[in-house]
Amino acid sequence: MIHLRRKDRALDHVDMQTTIKIPNHKRYNGWFDVTLGGNWLFAPARTVEAVPQGGSPIYRLGTNNSRVQYDIAIIVKAYAWCFDKRTPFQPVDVKDATACLAIGGGLSIAHPLRTFYPLGASLQLGQFFSAHMMLSLNRFDGLATGHRVGDVYSGDPGDVPSRDRYVLGLGFGFGVDPTLFATLLKGLVTGR
Repeated sequence: MIHLRRKDRALDHVDMQTTIKIPNHKRYNGWFDVTLGGNWLFAPARTVEAVPQGGSPIYRLGTNNSRVQYDIAIIVKAYAWCFDKRTPFQPVDVKDATACLAIGGGLSIAHPLRTFYPLGASLQLGQFFSAHMMLSLNRFDGLATGHRVGDVYSGDPGDVPSRDRYVLGLGFGFGVDPTLFATLLKGLVTGR
């Protein structure tokens, strides 16, 4: 609601006032999603490790070259456009929409210090379910300068000389709005 008041020229008293009512959005379902999906890297992870040599006390430097990882993340979204099947070209409230398009980003729950989703697009279907496509930025350990894969390593196997290495990736996920669980619990308790 916006209250408008106009004073007279001498600013002594209000000579006109009115109130403008603008429909406000209802509660936004779906701003946060708990998302389960896969993160495909554009380059091998090459995470460094010390690999034991056939039961002997000798270790060699090696890498893990996986490209795909399964992940669970928290995605935060901002809606760009919501519509329903009755009026596909008219914007509607999120809670009443058949589908919404959104942009957003998020953090990995499974690897919180390693994987970040800086930008992505989201299609929300109904109130609670959504599909995501996101860029990912992944921090891995690369071998420190002066070390190569296959070198004999006599140090602590849990402390391989390394440096930070960043790899881009692409993530695809399926999300569930956390308010779904509150709605289900409320339905179980009240029977509605």
